[in-house]
Amino acid sequence: MVTPPTPRLKAGQGLRGLDPETLERVARHPLQRANIARINELLGWFDSCVSPEDLYEFQRDLYESVFEIETRRGACSQAVKRLRRGQSVQAEVPDLPAGSDATALTTWEFEVFMCERLARQLRCVGDGLAWKAFRYDRRFLMVLSRNDLPGPLVHKEGLSYECGVVDELWQTKKHFGLLNDLTTCIRITDITEFTSDGRWALLHEVKKARKIPVAQKARAQAAVSAIMEGGVLRGAAADNRLVVLSTRFRADMGPL
Repeated sequence: MVTPPTPRLKAGQGLRGLDPETLERVARHPLQRANIARINELLGWFDSCVSPEDLYEFQRDLYESVFEIETRRGACSQAVKRLRRGQSVQAEVPDLPAGSDATALTTWEFEVFMCERLARQLRCVGDGLAWKAFRYDRRFLMVLSRNDLPGPLVHKEGLSYECGVVDELWQTKKHFGLLNDLTTCIRITDITEFTSDGRWALLHEVKKARKIPVAQKARAQAAVSAIMEGGVLRGAAADNRLVVLSTRFRADMGPL
């Protein structure tokens, strides 16, 4: 009887259907354990974030964590590509868990899989940052989430310009600029600027050449129209729009 080959793991793949041994490798991976501790640290800090300055400083710290793990993902992906071409891995590679075979393709595929998961977990903290910045108004998240998920930050063209805009908004206006790629829920435009009085959220598309594609402009305008004017929700069924109910709902926490 021939044993079927172990299916290759892909970045973004869910845990459902994985064998117990692989699930244990995921749970016991040193970076997964470190990420849990890091997220706990961030969430402990997040609860005390109140002012725009708090959000700005919190985002800087979150950015460093996401960028670090995605830098590792990039190096692991390079090793995968080299091995698939029949080459050896590059001279400088990330450290691996004890007992890993650095010459095996499956080792590096697993590391890419892990890095994507870890970055996604950190972006869930970014989602919390977005919720707080939007003052927990779900309309904005429902509308601005209607696009593809962001790719890795590393090697993203224009990333330095986006970070520069975030810093400039803070230094010149004391406005918090949310770097949307640090979230999974804000997928339209690059930066969301929040005015100091909390009344306005302004969408920014940042390009090195300062020329914004027509399709991106239209997507951003459609999002604004859906929120401000009751326009059609992008990507939804025909004539699907937001409806703000006048009835207030409350959570009866006692019985729950």
